[in-house]
Amino acid sequence: MKVRISYSVEVADKVRRAIRAYYGQSGLASREEIQRWFTTYGDTMDNEIDGIYERAIAEEKDNDNG
Repeated sequence: MKVRISYSVEVADKVRRAIRAYYGQSGLASREEIQRWFTTYGDTMDNEIDGIYERAIAEEKDNDNG
């Protein structure tokens, strides 16, 4: 039996930035990127988001100080 499941999530800018950083890009993840992230990982990467975000911010600061 096929069951279609849909749900909405509210995503903070911190998470959007971490998702982009995970894929080696800067800026905020788009709706499509967020949807792909949750389809692929669900909430299994929630514990990793803080670390990804912190590394992204540090890299951006290093790049700005160039």
